[in-house]
Amino acid sequence: MAKKAKTSSNLPEDKNNPAWLGSVLGMLGKSGHDKITFIFPPSIESYGAWVEQLIAESTGKRGTGLLPVTGEPLLHPENYSDDRVFIFYQINEDKTYEEKVNKLIEAGHPLIR
Repeated sequence: MAKKAKTSSNLPEDKNNPAWLGSVLGMLGKSGHDKITFIFPPSIESYGAWVEQLIAESTGKRGTGLLPVTGEPLLHPENYSDDRVFIFYQINEDKTYEEKVNKLIEAGHPLIR
C-alpha cells in the first residue's frame, strides 16, 4: 500500500506554514494592513506575477481583500503608509535587499521573512 503524502491540511499547526501565513495576513488585513508588498530576489522576480494573481483572485471578494504588490522598487520606509505588510523571500545567502529590509523593520513596518 502506498504511503499517503502529507498535505498542509494534516500537518500539526506549528509546522503548517501556509496556514500560519494565511492567518497572519488575514489578521493584518483586518487591522488595516491590506497591501502586501512582496520582495523577491532577482532570480525569481517573475514568480511575483503568479503570487499577485493568486492572492488578488482568492481574497478580492465582495469589495474586500488584500492587494498584492509585486515588481515595485523598494523605497525608503517613510514612503509607505501604515497599510502595508512586506513579505521578504530570501534564497540562500542572497543579500540583495537585506539593508532595505532591515530599514523597513526599524521603521516599524510589519515584515514576514
